[in-house]
Amino acid sequence: MRVFCCCTAFLLLILIPTACEGGNILVFPSEGSHWVNMNILLKALHSRGHNITVLRPSNSWYIKDDSSYNTITVLVENLLDQKFITRLVSDSIQFERGALPLMSFLQMSGGMISLIVDFHKAVANFVSAILDDNDLIRKLKDSKFDLLLADPCWGGGVIVAKYLNLPLVYNVRWVLGTEAHFSIAPSPLSYIPVTGTGNTVEMTFFQRVKNMVLHIITQTQNSLAFKLVYQKTADKYLGPGYDFNELMTDADIWLMRVDFVFEYPRPTMPNVVYIGGFQNMESLRQGDGTGINNRCDPDQIDTVMHFALQGSTEAMGNSAFCMVAQLLPSGEYKYTHVTFNILVL
Repeated sequence: MRVFCCCTAFLLLILIPTACEGGNILVFPSEGSHWVNMNILLKALHSRGHNITVLRPSNSWYIKDDSSYNTITVLVENLLDQKFITRLVSDSIQFERGALPLMSFLQMSGGMISLIVDFHKAVANFVSAILDDNDLIRKLKDSKFDLLLADPCWGGGVIVAKYLNLPLVYNVRWVLGTEAHFSIAPSPLSYIPVTGTGNTVEMTFFQRVKNMVLHIITQTQNSLAFKLVYQKTADKYLGPGYDFNELMTDADIWLMRVDFVFEYPRPTMPNVVYIGGFQNMESLRQGDGTGINNRCDPDQIDTVMHFALQGSTEAMGNSAFCMVAQLLPSGEYKYTHVTFNILVL
């Protein structure tokens, strides 16, 4: 009888839900549209009981105070030129639409290398401002964070994580200027289309040449611009024994913001977790009962990148601005002069 009572008590203890402490997460986010994705993820983490602290520069564009997370503001003189980002994205959109010839796009990309270097120098200065602040570093270490969450389109998060000896988790679509799969997994260019080329997995010879050319340009930018900037910062704070390119691929978990609904199958790795569609929410209901499949939280719509596209056809409008269209009453959409208030990459 005593054994029966002991077993019963043991089973009851197992079945009783136990309290679970949330994680303590330090976030090194990116600006612009990348913050939209990160903010959605942070709110989801907060709703599950995690404590979140966000590092932000003093002149941040869009990282505002919010009840979902704590903020640590780091004083910096300058960070990013918003007009430069607008021009870069606008030219990229024009190229995708076919309005900008390939050679003009390549010339534009080559001419902007110096601006891209300045862009990432500003990020490196942000990292230096964090790591040179002894009081801040002491505060971060005393906070005993469980991990650092970063978007690797900036190269600063990995340096901060390594300096603080924290596990690194990526909320990732791009690693600097490269599609993330090319950084972490074998990706033969004869079979894996480079994002932005418009190629499929079945490429002609000339399409493969185009694939290779754009990939070489991206890798050249990485070598000449990104590595030269961040390698100096890594050498200063981590020591000369660290190669920055290896550091960038050394994240513990990759939360990949894609899935294979819209992506072609490609090699991957076991520590890649696909979270494509995490921005989705339930359909909104109009007053007349019409459902709208909203692909983005309306609360997140802000002027992340603001530019105008003129001369868009109806087909282009329905494609390029499908997210905005889904927030409007159903019907035909005529795009003659469109202002697009958000671009999520």
